Amino acid sequence: MVLKLYEWYATGAYSLLQLVEKVKAELNTNLPKSNIAKILDDKFYIGIATYRKENLEYPHCYEKIVPDYLFNKVQEIKNGRTLWNGKGKYAGKVFYYRALVRCDVCGYSLSPEKHKGKNSYCCTEYGGKHGAKYVKEDILTGEYAKAFARLTLSKETAQKIIEDLKKANEDHLYVSTEFIGQLEKDKEKLRQRKSKLYDEYLDAGITKEFYEEKLKQYDKELARVNDKLASIEKVDKDFYTTAGYIIELAKHSAALFKRSEPEERKLLIQTVLLNVRWNGKKLLYDYAEPFNLLAEMNESPIWGV
Repeated sequence: MVLKLYEWYATGAYSLLQLVEKVKAELNTNLPKSNIAKILDDKFYIGIATYRKENLEYPHCYEKIVPDYLFNKVQEIKNGRTLWNGKGKYAGKVFYYRALVRCDVCGYSLSPEKHKGKNSYCCTEYGGKHGAKYVKEDILTGEYAKAFARLTLSKETAQKIIEDLKKANEDHLYVSTEFIGQLEKDKEKLRQRKSKLYDEYLDAGITKEFYEEKLKQYDKELARVNDKLASIEKVDKDFYTTAGYIIELAKHSAALFKRSEPEERKLLIQTVLLNVRWNGKKLLYDYAEPFNLLAEMNESPIWGV
């Protein structure tokens, strides 16, 4: 749970209140906002214990839960939001791409600020000076718009994808149904073996030690079968719901990006793009799956080639 909290917050797409809801929905746990805030600020998870009386920090002997880079990313976002929420120089100012772009030279995030009266971004150069220059927000907007324009599908292409996905759905349903049937048979077989084992134990046909050892083995096998059944259920749900979402997003991606509000724009960027960097001249990025395939197919002269 701790690692998930760090991973989710590090995307920059969630507030603490949104994390409360996400933990409840995905992990079936009620975790107050104050607890989440403490977790996201606790160095114990990166291997550092604190003696609060003396304000001393020292490495502990327990296993790390959170990688250092992830902890630092979370702190960077938290500090940025503190400034954003009225306690610093970003108060009252809307920057679309705060915490969304890294420097291609050193890897640190571009810091948003007003430069010559314009919303601009510049590398913090925390890792060392390398002559970083300001880039106007309008320029970044143009670069992002190009990235989303590459995804925009024509009506004909979108229809072709939908038809192919329908066929894939039919094949997937057949395979899933067949696989589920086999798993249910395995499940029933294990149940029968457990019942028979218990009868033999009651009839003194086997020792208590043998009974307990075999029971553990059957329980482990049964748990694996149940896990597989649960994962198929989740995959089926994802398979049927995600495809339509992706096609709709791709059909209107350029228009959605242009008219979106700051938080919506952030979520669009984080859904579609990975590893976004500014090299001083242009925006570099990778498409998240399956948008990388859509971009390639959309630019191919023949669909699917």
